[in-house]
Amino acid sequence: MRKPNVSPLLVALAGCLSLAVAMGGGRFAFTALYPAMVTEGRLSVADGSIAASANYAGYLAGALFLVRLPPARASLFCLVGLALTTICLAGMAVATSPQAIDGIRFVAGIASAIVLIAATVWLMQSSHGDRKAGPILYAGVGTGIAASAELAALASSLDWPSGTAWGLLAALSLIATLAVGAASLVRPPRQEPAGQGQSVPDRQRPSPNCTLAPSDLIWIYGLAGFGYIISATYLPLIVGQALGPGYSLHLWAAFGLGAAPSCLVWHLVHVRLGTAKALAINYGIQALGVLMPTLTSNAALLVFGAVLVGGTFMGVVTIAMSAARTVAGKDHASLASFMTAAYGLGQIVGPVVAQHLFTVTKGFGASLVVAASSLVIGSTIAVVRRMRVSYADE
Repeated sequence: MRKPNVSPLLVALAGCLSLAVAMGGGRFAFTALYPAMVTEGRLSVADGSIAASANYAGYLAGALFLVRLPPARASLFCLVGLALTTICLAGMAVATSPQAIDGIRFVAGIASAIVLIAATVWLMQSSHGDRKAGPILYAGVGTGIAASAELAALASSLDWPSGTAWGLLAALSLIATLAVGAASLVRPPRQEPAGQGQSVPDRQRPSPNCTLAPSDLIWIYGLAGFGYIISATYLPLIVGQALGPGYSLHLWAAFGLGAAPSCLVWHLVHVRLGTAKALAINYGIQALGVLMPTLTSNAALLVFGAVLVGGTFMGVVTIAMSAARTVAGKDHASLASFMTAAYGLGQIVGPVVAQHLFTVTKGFGASLVVAASSLVIGSTIAVVRRMRVSYADE
């Protein structure tokens, strides 16, 4: 019996669920539950920085592992990543030593990179270049962040230990993996030549103008990894010190809620302005959001800053991954892997720099300034590159 054809929308929804689990749960739930683990004595602040870096090292390893991902096996690799994520979430529920947590976070990083790249390639393969479904796919990250943050807030209000929250996340991850597995059994549609069906080759589809070379995208994307991760990792801890732990979890949820719809917004900005302009604007707004905790302790402004960062960091992914398809064509999977590796490298360096500056300054202000500066550099590269191309065309 033949499998029915799958629509890009179904793949986008399956990918959205996959990213909600692997990124929102497997990666960023640690940010929400990290303060509770410190309070319980399972981790110190220094242990948390090492665990974060281990996760990002795993992310880098996972990205490099998929440099030559066969597009036809993308859905299978997505399921493998989800299975690993489920195991890691269950492991976090019972791990008792910082060393065990470091190992689990490393594997979880590998899994999240596998799911991000595999889900992206899976969607590109099923949609034949139709980029409308992309924002749905990447909205899964923000949705997962918001859900895991509110679950952590619920656990805190009910006085559940962090292990219980991790166990609940593992159960939800298992359910999601089964749902994505069902979607992966659906046969991709047959791509017909232009003029004989609905599919149109990639090269004939209109795409956002991209004046950036593959190397530009790798550099700029890597700076984004470094620029946002300090804020993303330590935001609940920073806000918790100022306003209390309960408030910080809801603020982290606001971060995720800002990320979910932003994918569509930045997709439209990308289509309208092109890659370089869209990235330059995105990085500028994100830098302001990263700096906000250094400028004020006002609750409303801190929420605004969290929404600015949340509303831009997944926009970078939406823009850059679409641009990778434009500039690399059939080699988009390899370029996406190299970009993800650069992003992962930035995330490894970020927490290490933050921990060093925290030791020296006894605060996170200097770290946030450095993070915002890297985003400004990324914005500048995009602007300068576009100006050079425009000048050469005159």
